[in-house]
Parts: sequence; structure tokens; C-alpha cells
Amino acid sequence: MTTMHDVIVIGGGSMGAAAAWQLAQKGKNVLALEQFDIPHTKGSYHGESRLIRFAYKQGDHYVPLLLRARDLWREIEQHTGEKLFFDVGGLSIAAPETEAYLEGVYRSVKKYDIPHKVMTGAEVNKQYPAFNLPHDFIAVHDSWAGYLLSEKAVPAFARLAQAAGANIMTNTKVLSWGSDGSTVTVTTDKGAHKAEKLVIAPGAWFSTLVPEFNTVLKTIRVAISWYAPQNKAAFTPDKMPIFIMRDRTDRNGCYGLPICDAVPGMKIGQHFHLGEEVTGDSIDRAPTPADEHVTRYWTDTFFDLKDAPCLNTAICMYTKTPDEAFILGLHPRHENVILGHACSGHGFKFAPVIGEILSDLATDGTTRHDIAAHMPQRFQQEVS
Repeated sequence: MTTMHDVIVIGGGSMGAAAAWQLAQKGKNVLALEQFDIPHTKGSYHGESRLIRFAYKQGDHYVPLLLRARDLWREIEQHTGEKLFFDVGGLSIAAPETEAYLEGVYRSVKKYDIPHKVMTGAEVNKQYPAFNLPHDFIAVHDSWAGYLLSEKAVPAFARLAQAAGANIMTNTKVLSWGSDGSTVTVTTDKGAHKAEKLVIAPGAWFSTLVPEFNTVLKTIRVAISWYAPQNKAAFTPDKMPIFIMRDRTDRNGCYGLPICDAVPGMKIGQHFHLGEEVTGDSIDRAPTPADEHVTRYWTDTFFDLKDAPCLNTAICMYTKTPDEAFILGLHPRHENVILGHACSGHGFKFAPVIGEILSDLATDGTTRHDIAAHMPQRFQQEVS
């Protein structure tokens, strides 16, 4: 027997669970479908933590979304009584040869009056002894930045959604979906379900369910490692900010966090890692020596971590668009189907506001948030 709902959400990860929470708060009859457990380690949000920053190199148009996300992160903490957002500050770092990397950072801090300080590498090393930067490097300190406990946040979204009345089915794989214009039908390995609206937010499995975007999206295997410092006191959140950095070359930049939560080491990864294209089902999740080699370049060169033991390496995925913006809006051919793809390696921090946007679109067909840069229609030629 097929069940009927107001909205079905495909995906119980960061964006899907946040959307289910927002929709349930509005009194909608919501069914969320997740192919794994909540949480799990097969997607893009595991690995303990994620950065949040407001001096935003990707463009100052992201900042209003970030400010709303910050408010919602605080709201979630109030609802759950769980600390998820730690505003320890953050550094955006570049060599003089790659200072263009910071252009978006400079624009955003000026436009939105973000408390900040421009520092030399020498000044960073003096204030934050964990760093060992060349003295001529440039850094912008963002006082509002910090980190989020991602593996705790997604279950928090799910619990809030359930408390508001949402039905969440885990370990339920979506096989297909279809829309006749007024009703959507979603078929899973446990049965079929119907709804007036459908939100598709399955992370790295997006193009499996919306194959029109196969030529647009690329899923990249990424490795993140944790290193055990000898001087642990210099790597704690009260002494070390989060960071993103570009060196003197054209290699992808790195990012990282101080010691936090469960793993007693500094976390670091290289943006887009080795660029290895995978799918959510084909990815090799076993760490390799090549994975560690990538991150150890950064730790040995720019931090007080030379030859530090690697405590752990986790494998996750970035699913990126060509412009590294998101996909938020109505399906090109189905007005009752809403698309939510907010990855490209910098999406997690936006999760609660993306959930709000998807909820708005599913409820009203529009949103007060500026999502012009993220509309699916920009790929009209590729998906037509």
C-alpha cells in the first residue's frame, strides 16, 4: 500500500535532515529517506568536524547565507542543549605569489564589517605557535570563524525533525522516483511512497537520482588526516584557530582545525586532494600511503608537526559543480521537485540555511534568500 505525504525528502545527511527539520517545523507531513544509518561514514559530512568562516574567499554573496546559518546553528544548540559551533577564529593564509586567493576574503570582510586583522606569517607564528609559516606570507584573521561538530550535528537535525513530527526511514534505498505534475512517487527497496512535493538532497548520489546533471557534477575522493603534535598545548582550540591556506605554487590549498572532540590531533586536508573522480558507490574508502603523503607535505612544511605521527585518515567525498556553487531550486522539468545540492567542498557550514531554503521552495515555491548564483537553470544547456 502506497503512503501519502506532503513532502518526501531523499537524503538524511546534512542538507536532507536539515530540510526535514525545517519542513516538519512548518507542520508538514514529512517523510525522509536515508540509504544508510544516521550518522554514517560513507558520505561527505563524517570525520568529526567542519570549518565555518565568514571572511569568504568564494565570494561575498555567500556571507548573508552564512550569517543566517550562524543564527540557526545557535538555535539548534538551544533546542538540543548540545554544543556544536565553536567560534575559535580562523585564518585565511596565502603566499605573496598567491595573494589573489584572498581577494574574496578582503571583499567580504569590508562589505559586511567582519571583525578581522591582516597579519604577516611572522606575526601568525608569534601569536599561534602551532604555525611555522614563511615570514612573508599574508593572513586574514576572521574573529567569527570556527568549527562545527558535523557528526553530531546531522543526528541533531534528525532528532529535531522527528520531534516535530517527521518520519525518518534509515537503511532505505531509493530505487526510482517520478512526477506527474501534481504528485510524486518514490519507490524504495522497502516499498513506494507518494507526496505532493519531493526534495532531492542525497549528496554524492545526486546525479544517480537526477541523471540530467551527470555531465555537470564531479565527485572527488578526499582524504583528511589527524596528526599528533608533540606540543599539544599549542594545537588546542584556545590557542589555535581554524585555517585555510594556499602556498607559493598552484597546488590546491589546504585547510584544517585544532585538536577538538574525539581525535587528539590536528586535522588537515588538501582541497580536492588528488582530484580522483569516483562515485558514491565505487569510491575506495581505504586510506593509502599516497593519501598521507599529500597531507604530510602541509604539516611538515607549515606547522610544528614535522614527523608527527598520523593518528587517523578518513575518506570522504566532494561533489562539485564547475563554478563550485550549489544547486538550489526547482527541477528543470518538474515544478513539484526541489533540488538541493550544496557540496563542492564548502557546503556543510550552510546546512541549516540550505534546509530552510529547501523548505521554503517546497512550501511556497520561492525563498527570501538570494540563491541566484545557485539556481539549476544556469546549467540549462548541459541538462537539456
